[in-house]
Amino acid sequence: MATPSCTATTKCLWHEPDHGDNPYKSAAFSDLLATTFLIAFFTVALSTKGIRDAMKAGYVVPVDREMLQTGFYRCVPSVNMLGTCSRSLTFGLWATAVLGLPFLVLLEVVCAAGGMHDSGDQCSMEKTAYIYVKGAYAAVVAFIIYPFVLLMTLNTATLPPLDLTFFVQNQREKWDKEQLAKAPEPM
Repeated sequence: MATPSCTATTKCLWHEPDHGDNPYKSAAFSDLLATTFLIAFFTVALSTKGIRDAMKAGYVVPVDREMLQTGFYRCVPSVNMLGTCSRSLTFGLWATAVLGLPFLVLLEVVCAAGGMHDSGDQCSMEKTAYIYVKGAYAAVVAFIIYPFVLLMTLNTATLPPLDLTFFVQNQREKWDKEQLAKAPEPM
């Protein structure tokens, strides 16, 4: 039986390392799943207000509910949910299942192929490499989920009616200003 290769300079992937004071103590698979969940959860929770404010100011346009009930958007359960907290929780779980688990399968394939320090549940990678992999993974997750967050926030079925009223009012004001600017000046 192979001995664990987890040392102070490596990050174990499939079980918790055995080196007490190390700040990177948890297994990478749970760390990556938690990262996926937290990125999705906090992206929804923290960006919803900013997206709604941008919509009220007329910088982005609300999206019709029927558009979000077709294609791939039907597979995202939180697109048509009302509350921000419940939408954050549901989207975090969805992202973990759809993005986090396939990435772990990919890591397992690389591990089984001998692309890491050991194989099986003794697979590990150096801390520096893990930090770069996790950083790149987090950026890709954020890049993938933000369009979903934007669309689920701008869904006309989930927007507060007052926000839609502000949007329409601002659009009307902009249109009136454009019409005044186009009108010829009286002599």
